[in-house]
Amino acid sequence: MQFGMQRFAASLPDFWGDSIHTCCFATFQLFDCLICLIQGGSSTEEVLGFSSRKNKDWFDENSQEIQELLAKKRAAHQAHLTKPSCPEKKQAFRRACSHLQRKLREIQNEWWTSLAKRTQLSADIGDFRGFYEALKAVYGPSPQVQSPLRSSDGKVLLSDKISILNRWSEHFQSLFSTNRSVQDSALLQLPQQPLRLELDEVPTLDETYILV
Repeated sequence: MQFGMQRFAASLPDFWGDSIHTCCFATFQLFDCLICLIQGGSSTEEVLGFSSRKNKDWFDENSQEIQELLAKKRAAHQAHLTKPSCPEKKQAFRRACSHLQRKLREIQNEWWTSLAKRTQLSADIGDFRGFYEALKAVYGPSPQVQSPLRSSDGKVLLSDKISILNRWSEHFQSLFSTNRSVQDSALLQLPQQPLRLELDEVPTLDETYILV
């Protein structure tokens, strides 16, 4: 493949100039590098790896064991697909599926039991940080959704955090700093409760004991 590309680049007319040849050779070198990566066995998993979540659950903490179980199931499935009429391979595939499901249930139950014990221990000894982390592992991280706001004149839609906070500050400053007058007729329309003069009396000793 590389020899054919070089022949193609060499067969270009001379009137294209040296810049075209340089660009073509640079492109061919990048393509050759890509072919080497593909044919050399390097996979995306080896080069980039997997993304890890900050809040892990029972599947993430037992990823290696689960991946091994899944690999055995895939191997049994491939063996069954190559020869579907073979009863031994079909039974082996069913046993692999049953074993995978049983192990996944065991791993999940062990994870939840361990998390419940850790949560209870944190609550008993007053470890609020550990208790909060355990609850966070159960319910997951709380989504932080920021609703956009419009500016005071309504023409600009604010979406960044600083602009939204400044807009709320502007709103409450204008709300509480404005001088408002209330008419006496509106106050007179409010329902009046009767005076409770017994509240002015000093509480007795028995009432104090009851309250304490």
